Amino acid sequence: MVTIIKDAHILTLDDEDREIPCGDIVIDEGKIVSISETVTDDFTDTADRVIDARGLLVMPGLVNGHFHSSSAFMKGALEGSPLEHIMLYEFPIDGFAHKPRLYYLRSMLSAIELLKQGVTAVRDDVHFFGEPKDASAVTIMEAYRDAGIRASVGFGIANVIEYDKLPYLKNFLNTDQRSAMESEALPSCDNIIGFYEKLFNDWHRKENDRLTIHTSCSAPQRVTPETMQALSALATRYDVSFDMHILETKTQRVLGDEKYGKSLIHYVDDLGALNEHAVVIHGVWLDDDDMDRIARSGAVIAHNPVSNLKLGSGVMPFPKISQHGIPVCIGTDEACVDDNSNLWNNAKIGALLQKISQPDYHNWPPASTYLSAMCNGGARALRRADRGGCLAAGRDADMIMLDLNSLAFTPLNNLKRHLVFAENGSSVVRTMVSGEIVCENQQMLTVDEEAIKQEIRELMPQYRTVCDVANRAADTLSQAYRDTYLKASQKDVGFSRWLASAPE
Repeated sequence: MVTIIKDAHILTLDDEDREIPCGDIVIDEGKIVSISETVTDDFTDTADRVIDARGLLVMPGLVNGHFHSSSAFMKGALEGSPLEHIMLYEFPIDGFAHKPRLYYLRSMLSAIELLKQGVTAVRDDVHFFGEPKDASAVTIMEAYRDAGIRASVGFGIANVIEYDKLPYLKNFLNTDQRSAMESEALPSCDNIIGFYEKLFNDWHRKENDRLTIHTSCSAPQRVTPETMQALSALATRYDVSFDMHILETKTQRVLGDEKYGKSLIHYVDDLGALNEHAVVIHGVWLDDDDMDRIARSGAVIAHNPVSNLKLGSGVMPFPKISQHGIPVCIGTDEACVDDNSNLWNNAKIGALLQKISQPDYHNWPPASTYLSAMCNGGARALRRADRGGCLAAGRDADMIMLDLNSLAFTPLNNLKRHLVFAENGSSVVRTMVSGEIVCENQQMLTVDEEAIKQEIRELMPQYRTVCDVANRAADTLSQAYRDTYLKASQKDVGFSRWLASAPE
């Protein structure tokens, strides 16, 4: 199918970083054929579809480089608290409500929200607990298939005793609490890899390569070394990315010192899992040696500024990371720590945070850096750097159109600064994935959004009952996790990523 987009203001974000005030784009079979500053009247008569884009900006679709659909029902559910504490009130829910339809609805709700904001691709790191559930994984892939978004999905499956994931925690637990954690059934490395192999066979590169699978260990301290190496090897074999939450918090910095005698980056590097397939998620508490190792490996860092703020994790050292030449993508993390999953907001807040992290304004990243991270950096994390992230001939026709008559662009001064500092997704009037329009004028064209929302609302009373049960169980552990966090926060690790001193 040949589509022509005519008379658009085009921002390519390609190697030449072109901005074309009035141009045409030709799309065929889901790929960009040409981008021209001259009108394409020769193609108009034979095109299947012609889109009048006068007054619209056409740019690459955004890529949400790190996301968890598993907490999509938890917007506004939790007040901010440190990661080690808030995880108590989020994760247990799946242990009570592991139903395939639940996973479909959460993924579908996520896809709808992202597409309407101009996100054309998402890297979803799904939380799974206990033995992997094939049926639940299938419904997630079906939701992304039905919505029309480009999605790469990984599944973080822990197989380490809970108290070994945090420093000091075991000593703060009573005997019954330790025994309960020790009795929990954990999947073997073989079970996890077997689960992934089936997913790769059934879903990888399906829907004309729109749906893919990637691997995830959740975090290195949450899986055995054997499992870490097996997941990394699987990512290399299939040429996909490998998710690792690393040094998100100071507690994780302390854990590396206490448990491994080294940084968690050093630990995964020694295991051979830090390479070009790795996506280091958060990376707030990296030191210079960590950054050197990441830069040599070719890995990507996923930056989640709003999540880091709500959890009090600290400010990621973006200028230093950039100086090391490490590619960065932007993510929204989870609905419980980023309550509207808005990538535009994350870029703005991330850029603004750097302005109070150091006084030398020459080191503050410009708006263009964050805009590139939302598109090019995300494509790099998807391992589609040669196929997405910009508008150019031969690339995937994943693009969005924004109304330049909206308040965000009136008056228009500097396009990239408007996109990072003024836009919030409300100007997006059309979202295209592989050349297909999936959302137009804030209306989904692929699914019945109202029916999905109604089904979710009808489900929520039961869901909240499940949450209440889980929260009561979490309350019995809350003090032990708080004590763990506070003790770790007091340890001197040689530097800080907080803007204030550690809490007393």
